[in-house]
Amino acid sequence: DDFEVKGAKIDPAFLLSAPATQGIYPADTTRLLALPEGAESAGALLDPRGPGLQAFGFVTQCFFLAYRALHLGLVQGLNRHVALHRHLGHAQRRAQAAAGDQMAQGQFHALLRQKFSAEVGLLQPELLADAALFYRRAAEWLLGAPAWPEGAAAALPEECVDDLLEFHLGLARFAPELLAAQPLGAVLALLVSQLRPPGEHPLPARSPHLRAKVGDLLYEAFLPEEAKPEAEREPHRRGNGAHLALLAAHPECREHLAPALLLLYGDVEHTGFYEKLGHRYHIAALLKYLWALGPAHRPSFRRIAASADRFVRFANGLMNETNALVASVMEKLPEIRQAQLRMKNVVEWLGLTDQEKQEVRERLEDAERSVTSSLLLCNETLHMVRYLTSDGEIQRPFLLPELLPRMANMLMGVLHHLVGAKGLGLKVDNPEALNFRPKDMLLELTATCVAFAGGGGG
Repeated sequence: DDFEVKGAKIDPAFLLSAPATQGIYPADTTRLLALPEGAESAGALLDPRGPGLQAFGFVTQCFFLAYRALHLGLVQGLNRHVALHRHLGHAQRRAQAAAGDQMAQGQFHALLRQKFSAEVGLLQPELLADAALFYRRAAEWLLGAPAWPEGAAAALPEECVDDLLEFHLGLARFAPELLAAQPLGAVLALLVSQLRPPGEHPLPARSPHLRAKVGDLLYEAFLPEEAKPEAEREPHRRGNGAHLALLAAHPECREHLAPALLLLYGDVEHTGFYEKLGHRYHIAALLKYLWALGPAHRPSFRRIAASADRFVRFANGLMNETNALVASVMEKLPEIRQAQLRMKNVVEWLGLTDQEKQEVRERLEDAERSVTSSLLLCNETLHMVRYLTSDGEIQRPFLLPELLPRMANMLMGVLHHLVGAKGLGLKVDNPEALNFRPKDMLLELTATCVAFAGGGGG
């Protein structure tokens, strides 16, 4: 392989030289790892008397210059394109809601023209294929971090990993056929390494935002379509690339992915109130898929139970999310019911002005969107609790003194909401469309309680 020869010429010591990195990476560039003890800033990691750029070989110069050029060009373009798609979706909904509004229609078509114009240059197959090859080789180089000189890993800019994530997320969204044609084993191994705890790998990402993005990429690019909700399945676009079998077959996934994802479920608490919902849904879907693979992956799930500290972080994140989701849903469902009853009451409805009717509809739509997304994650979370507690080794740490009271309160709280005195207030016209399946929720809760009552955890 030509890269084995050229890749060996990429000198990681480049990262430690202030004169060499000057002009490529700003002095205040965020580093992937936490600063070593005693270092006041990232600049303190660099040698101000180190060799200049020309002292490093041609391959090293080209590698880091290409890395930075892709960061400033293609990756930024893909990020802007994601934002453009988001604005386009909002504009389309506004245009559909106000069919006669010429301004809304004009804004939508202007954004549509902008989208098509951008894609002419941004999504050129040759450009994306060359970038995919570069990032695959970069992943292979990053996996060699254990052999780097001391201090080089600490000096690695965070963008070297972040750009790789953003690029592959862009491929998954805008060029899935090209993604399906790529050999992604090294990329997947790097993703798993980013989620492993410090001490298990020399390049564990410190940023919860970057780690959460790893979970998003695993979901978008590697999770088979049949493991996703029907609304998100795109088999006609995703293809059947070999990358879709990697979660099941890659040795790094079998050994390390499940405990890393369980830990990540707790860590994304720090990413933001709304962002963590999406991150946790992706993590829950990945864990559900790995669990369903059976005996080959079960031992790795049990590894997190061996560390009380890590398990408590995961369990607290799980219970915090469940409590917040259930509270939100139980607040919104009665609002939906009341709005539906108002709209059915012909006399009352006809007595409202057009503006009042529009306000009722808008509040109803907002509540329905909130409940639909919250229940999507809530259902997956309750299912996760059920299958995890069915395993005696994983059930046992849930019985720790710092977790047991919270766990019991969470389970009983959800049961009280579903079957308590206010249960009738949750009856809505379109429960399935809202992902509200109370019978299924009761089944998950009952199975969990039965598992604990059976004493599988000892």
